[in-house]
Amino acid sequence: MDKNKKIIIWTVVIVVIVIVLAVAIYKFTDMKKENSTSEANNTNSSITEPKAEEVASKKYSNVIEGIKIDLDIPSNWYYEEVQQNNENFVYSLKLYKNDENKYAMLNVYKIQFAVCGTDRTTEKMTLNNGEEAGVGYYNNSDDWWDISFYSMNNKVAVINEGLTGEEAKELKEIIKSINIE
Repeated sequence: MDKNKKIIIWTVVIVVIVIVLAVAIYKFTDMKKENSTSEANNTNSSITEPKAEEVASKKYSNVIEGIKIDLDIPSNWYYEEVQQNNENFVYSLKLYKNDENKYAMLNVYKIQFAVCGTDRTTEKMTLNNGEEAGVGYYNNSDDWWDISFYSMNNKVAVINEGLTGEEAKELKEIIKSINIE
């Protein structure tokens, strides 16, 4: 009987060790998949999840062709790096809240960002880092069309692709957290 108890105890110990090793291998493989996805996009992006009691946002950071972009994205907003087959863009980050068909695109352009001035008004917006951005509006709309960052880098701009009302205003406030080096 004493011998049977020892066999049972050793069997349980071995099963527990196997389970712990299986979980560790699964976690390691999952982390490796996430890293390879970032490497496949050929960018140096990183996400830092702050503690819940600090701020309900994610710190997005990426370096695209030597341009470092940092942005605080609230946890109730979504984003995805988008591969562009476009002769004008080097990189795009899609930002949306409730409907992924209504979004804004943070673009890094191959050459300086430019717009048409017909029926356009521009207002200055002070960013959290003290730099200025230009917010463009067309046809007396209450919703912004684009935000450019000429004081930091003239190749970076955010284009509104269907955000209206409160969501457009909310993203404009989020964009104030951007830092471009």
